[in-house]
Amino acid sequence: MNNDRLMPTATPTTPIKKRRTSMAKLIMMNAPKTEAPLTAAESEFLLEIAKRMFFIETLETRGCDRLDFHDVGVASMKEALEAACRAGVRIGRAKKETA
Repeated sequence: MNNDRLMPTATPTTPIKKRRTSMAKLIMMNAPKTEAPLTAAESEFLLEIAKRMFFIETLETRGCDRLDFHDVGVASMKEALEAACRAGVRIGRAKKETA
């Protein structure tokens, strides 16, 4: 993956906080503007992935760094994202078939 495309304003000497801000802005600029909020079932599915893959009890912000931030291995993150992506594709197909 080409990091230059993902973070056009970041350089190796850019402070970490600024790089994260740049990435967040890029993601938000490319996010669909008309996305509906997740349904309860979709939110529950994401929580199940978080519990199973990362042993995270809740996806709610609790205002405590040790509860809100977690060290996550790249392989586990990839597996969780793949599971969420596959589920999204299945949900999209099911909605398309019933429409």
